Amino acid sequence: MILEIASVLTLLVALAFFDARRAKNRGREHFARFDEATLNGELAAVRVASKGVQIQLVGDTASYVFYPRTDEYMNHGAVFWHIAKPGDSLVKPAYSDTVLLISGEQHLRYLFSRIVAQ
Repeated sequence: MILEIASVLTLLVALAFFDARRAKNRGREHFARFDEATLNGELAAVRVASKGVQIQLVGDTASYVFYPRTDEYMNHGAVFWHIAKPGDSLVKPAYSDTVLLISGEQHLRYLFSRIVAQ
């Protein structure tokens, strides 16, 4: 009985380890695609995904996941996924550290978390 419990616990720990590693790799892939992209257009979709925000621009088949930071100075403490909606405009040059969200009369800048390979 104790051996069976130990085996199950070992299996659960191993699964948790590999799942965390897979999630970290997925985060790096999401960041690389977002970082390399030049984005300039109207938002078609905005949703929470992979512990970040997933966006898609009108006319673009690709979607991008990034991790915007809320800041009182840059975006008046406005949480990106609470403000951004389809029809808003988004601007981000390739490899830029800042995203500009134009929502109505508001021009909000967001830095985002960078995920680097280790």
